[in-house]
Amino acid sequence: QLTGAQVAGSLNALVQAEQPVSRWNLLPGGQAVAASGGQDTTWKAHEMASTDKFSSNVRRKTVWQTYWTDDHFTASGIETKVRTALELAQGDNDDGAAIVLHVDRAEADGGRALLTDFVAQQLPALRAVLQRAHASH
Repeated sequence: QLTGAQVAGSLNALVQAEQPVSRWNLLPGGQAVAASGGQDTTWKAHEMASTDKFSSNVRRKTVWQTYWTDDHFTASGIETKVRTALELAQGDNDDGAAIVLHVDRAEADGGRALLTDFVAQQLPALRAVLQRAHASH
């Protein structure tokens, strides 16, 4: 993250509330839990929908979001802010990441299954990259 930037904040939104016209609409969501490397990770889980201007076709995406800070993944922005503050109080740097995954399928059409498989296979490698970046500061 850039110096002075916040990982969890109101500017880091999938769809900005102040946009008068957005191509994508964020639908009400919940949480998803995916196992990876013997550990469960919790993600904010949503669908996004977009209607084609020239037809009634609706496109849907499944979107998952989580944060990484202090070598910990969490879907909670509040927990991310607390962990970041504790890192700074201990004299450590405040490295963190907001991670957003999406697939061009609705949850019911296999979107959740694809993201679950992706997380199971790729999250250990992503964690290793984040750990190396953190250690280099």
